[in-house]
Amino acid sequence: MTDLGPLPRISASDVADDELRCRLALWHAQRIDGMGVPLTREIDPFAVPALAGSVILYDVDPKFGLKFRLVGEDVKARIDRNPKGLPPEAVVGDDAYGQLIVAQLRHCLEAGLPLYSHHDFRAPGDEMVRPAIRIAMPYGNGRRVTRLLCYQKFSGKLAFPKTPDDPDWRIVKIALVDRA
Repeated sequence: MTDLGPLPRISASDVADDELRCRLALWHAQRIDGMGVPLTREIDPFAVPALAGSVILYDVDPKFGLKFRLVGEDVKARIDRNPKGLPPEAVVGDDAYGQLIVAQLRHCLEAGLPLYSHHDFRAPGDEMVRPAIRIAMPYGNGRRVTRLLCYQKFSGKLAFPKTPDDPDWRIVKIALVDRA
């Protein structure tokens, strides 16, 4: 398992993407008295319509981990399948880079705060550098996190590298978003 160590904390206003910034501000507004995670019943994957195709909703089970529950059309098209019911490892793989992505999701769950991740990548046979930006936001029932609402924005086809040091990928920033 990849250990991310302590992550820096940023505000939603530090996120460059307008739509993701708006969604993060909504998550913070849904918190009860500005504490804990919003209740599961507050989840609206389509609250920012422009993000509908980028949505990923996971069920969180303490025994069985994360499982895809809902996946937007843009995400399905870029990974060439509908992963509903599968764990994230089934899509990203169990190599070092796949472990890094899963570690980000788990870090978000443990912290009880949204996570922002920005990677730059080059798809095979493509010299153009493209961004991949993800936010993950935990929701729960008051005692524990039961759902993880994510948005994944990227361009081009996804091809997962074998190591996080693959020269076709570069981590720009990973941080917890602790305020609106």
